[in-house]
Amino acid sequence: NIFYLNNNNIYINGNEIKYNMEKLNELIGFCPKNNRILWDDLTVEETLRFYSEIKNSKKGKTNIEQMVKTILTKTNLETKKTKMVGTLKEIMKRRLVLGIALIGEPAILFLDEPTKGLNPHDKRKFWNTLKNIKKETSMVILFQTMDEMQHICDRVGIMSNGSLKHLGNPYKFINTYSKYYKLEINLNYKERKKTENKEIITTMENEEKILENAEKKKKIKELMYGLFPKGCCVYQEYLYIISFKIRYDVLNVNKLFEKLKEVQEKYQLANWTMSQFSIDDLFIRLIN
Repeated sequence: NIFYLNNNNIYINGNEIKYNMEKLNELIGFCPKNNRILWDDLTVEETLRFYSEIKNSKKGKTNIEQMVKTILTKTNLETKKTKMVGTLKEIMKRRLVLGIALIGEPAILFLDEPTKGLNPHDKRKFWNTLKNIKKETSMVILFQTMDEMQHICDRVGIMSNGSLKHLGNPYKFINTYSKYYKLEINLNYKERKKTENKEIITTMENEEKILENAEKKKKIKELMYGLFPKGCCVYQEYLYIISFKIRYDVLNVNKLFEKLKEVQEKYQLANWTMSQFSIDDLFIRLIN
């Protein structure tokens, strides 16, 4: 194991952190959640060279140049190497900060919310970069959203009030703590009015429609409890949405969907979805 605990002592590559900090500085890389370590008036290549000379001054110019070239490739920054840091998009800056953390080929890489500030599309691009890097380097990552852990990490640790609640494979975590599937039913909350030339859609928010939806949800509950008298209950309920959790050992998907199709027009159901509970759902359940 690259990183492990033994008798309350932490070891990295067999080196206890209390007595081998100089050696450990060479084995550890750290990627912060902000870009404060960057200078806008340096190029990408100059930034990597600067930090390489600080951390690996003993390796010589040739080795440093090779290291910079390797990091540019790993972080997909080859085409940006002559660009000024101040002109880069946020995802490129995050890749550059990651590149700095990779200097010296660390045995273990610590990342503090590495995708902070990225939009969903750029997050997924960054995930792919991390997935490639983890083939060569062990990583310990702090995330604020559970879906990122599920997509990137091989093991997930969940802490609450200073204690470790779970440590293991994220999918095993889901299977361990979730014996239910989630069914979400959306009521049709839009009213259609036809004029001579076009159809107008208006949102139904008056008191009469709210009462109508309440009656529909009551009928849907009776339907679900009739289909699955054991192992089915309401999970969440909103104005136009009602969701149920159904125990996996009583669920019959074909029977369920056939019945929903049968009553779709009667209860004006817009659509419905069946899914396994997300790791976010289980996280909230575990820490409460």
